[in-house]
Amino acid sequence: MHDAVNLLGLDFGTTTSGAVAARGRLLRNVVTGRMEVADVHETFRSDLVYTPLQDDRLDLARIDRYLDDWLGVANLEPGHIFGGGALLTGLTARRDNAAGLVERIKRRLANALVARAEDPCLESWLAFMGSAAPLSRELPERMVLNLDIGGGTTNIALGKAGEVQRVGCLFVGARHIEMTPETYRIVRLSSQARELFAALD
Repeated sequence: MHDAVNLLGLDFGTTTSGAVAARGRLLRNVVTGRMEVADVHETFRSDLVYTPLQDDRLDLARIDRYLDDWLGVANLEPGHIFGGGALLTGLTARRDNAAGLVERIKRRLANALVARAEDPCLESWLAFMGSAAPLSRELPERMVLNLDIGGGTTNIALGKAGEVQRVGCLFVGARHIEMTPETYRIVRLSSQARELFAALD
């Protein structure tokens, strides 16, 4: 069996969001008997967009338009997507209407895994495995520290020989204080920034 399959990955972070589509072949492993996806190659990568907000909530109507645009440009119909995943990270995963985003993704991609990284340990682990694990395996005697600095959080993971040993997360990121470009005019504060400003009076 060598059926072609379509895959889609979505990432909604504190600052930016985007999509990647890929195509691969579904085949049976002759040793294990399990079905596997092989020969995966990228067919579409969207430009990154600012994750749209209305006040402190996700702008779900604009996200709907982004999803439709990405699927259209990638020439993918929801019923023709074999699988994939969506990741909600940073402050996006903590927005009070994040569940609405999950519903919209599942409506289009019924077979997709949606990971809402409300647990910062998961996000830290994923960042290490995606960015630092190869280097860590190449230098198995050394400890490797990975810092994933995003819009709302900085995820920390310490690993050795490709295995994560400790994780952490700080509410430090680029989008806690949003300003009009080339000015000092603040247009939006995250709830964490508001608490900090109040504490500093």
